[in-house]
Amino acid sequence: MTRAVVVLSMLLCVGHVHAQDAEIYVLRQAVSNRETIVYTRTIRLDAHRHLFHVQDRYDDGRLQMDAFYTAFDKQVKEDYQCNYRSNTKDGPYREWYRNGQLKYEARFSQGRRDGVSTAWYEDGRKEAEEHWRRGQLHGRVRYWSEQGDLEFESTFDRGMNQHRRTVSYPYLSSLPRGYEADVGKTWPLIIYLHGGSDRGNDLNKLYSSGIPDQVYRGREFPFIMLAPQLPAHLRWSTDDWFETFMKEAFARYRIA
Repeated sequence: MTRAVVVLSMLLCVGHVHAQDAEIYVLRQAVSNRETIVYTRTIRLDAHRHLFHVQDRYDDGRLQMDAFYTAFDKQVKEDYQCNYRSNTKDGPYREWYRNGQLKYEARFSQGRRDGVSTAWYEDGRKEAEEHWRRGQLHGRVRYWSEQGDLEFESTFDRGMNQHRRTVSYPYLSSLPRGYEADVGKTWPLIIYLHGGSDRGNDLNKLYSSGIPDQVYRGREFPFIMLAPQLPAHLRWSTDDWFETFMKEAFARYRIA
């Protein structure tokens, strides 16, 4: 028994092994400069449905992901928001936290979410409930805070919010050198829109990438930079914010 375990471990370190009808891989995902998460991936071909059944496990053996794909790059580690390269999700998709709590559950059709999706916080509280149709929000959508408070609720029709609000978002600003010295000069404006991981209520998150990251590092630009921040869960198209934002920008800054 001990010898068999040693042999299997050696094969996993080299790359992958075939265990009956399954392929087993070891994946290493760097999540920071100091932390790398190691997953064990098992891939089985569902010949009847013509799908790849993929399961990723934490180092303690607990499931991290269980999903089905019509096409799959075996060496890529992805989450529910992405289809990298040729990867195409098709069927049920689930993710778990390391403590065993279900994190996300949805169904995909040809790479697009289709049906009800649900997300949970690590303590088991519900975070989000969305209805999808062919990759677009369609139906009721609800989001909760970590404290369990309902933060947002609306109805979507083919991706469009049916109860749009006029809102104002906080933003970072960066002014070019010489802006204060020459009060008669106008300047170009660049509006930086962040990605989904920088949503929330902490503007410091915006320094993680793009122009704000360069500004944080001390780089100077010959333009005004404004970087608004979305609340958690929402999208740039959820509510009406741009007109209010631009009115404030032109009233406050000397924009060319």
